[in-house]
Amino acid sequence: MKRTLLLVTGSRSVCVSHGGTKRSFGWALDTLKRHILNGRPDLIINGGAEGPDRMSANIAGSLGIEWHKYLLDGWIYTVDSMDSVLRVARWRDAEGPVVSPLERNRALVAASVKARNEGWQVHVLGLVAPWAKTHGSDHTIAQAKHAGLEVTRIECPMDYAGASHG
Repeated sequence: MKRTLLLVTGSRSVCVSHGGTKRSFGWALDTLKRHILNGRPDLIINGGAEGPDRMSANIAGSLGIEWHKYLLDGWIYTVDSMDSVLRVARWRDAEGPVVSPLERNRALVAASVKARNEGWQVHVLGLVAPWAKTHGSDHTIAQAKHAGLEVTRIECPMDYAGASHG
């Protein structure tokens, strides 16, 4: 049976601290739980940002699913069985700070393509807030589609946005 990888990308704007509401946060959490429980991936990867990225890592941890987060420092992190944070590997060859989160997004897609080419079943799940000021999740989704990966893009209902966005 093929191992499965789920790349999660999602808008920080579903969080109250980024213009969302408790409803948008709950929507994202429920959507992630449903997709993760239904798909039961062997590995979840994300960019480590607040919102769906961190939510997916928490869900994975609670279910005993391996997860990796690709942080802007150029390293891939995971947690071991003792809940110790471990640096697994560099996703970036160059030392120093990452120029752009978009560079990290491209690395997530490249890792997913590599996994697919090694026989993994790969799926990309994108949770998007239409009121977001930045569109990194849509960038990742576009990169993944261009690479021929299976992608599901789900948009948070606009009426879940904070008052300043409605």
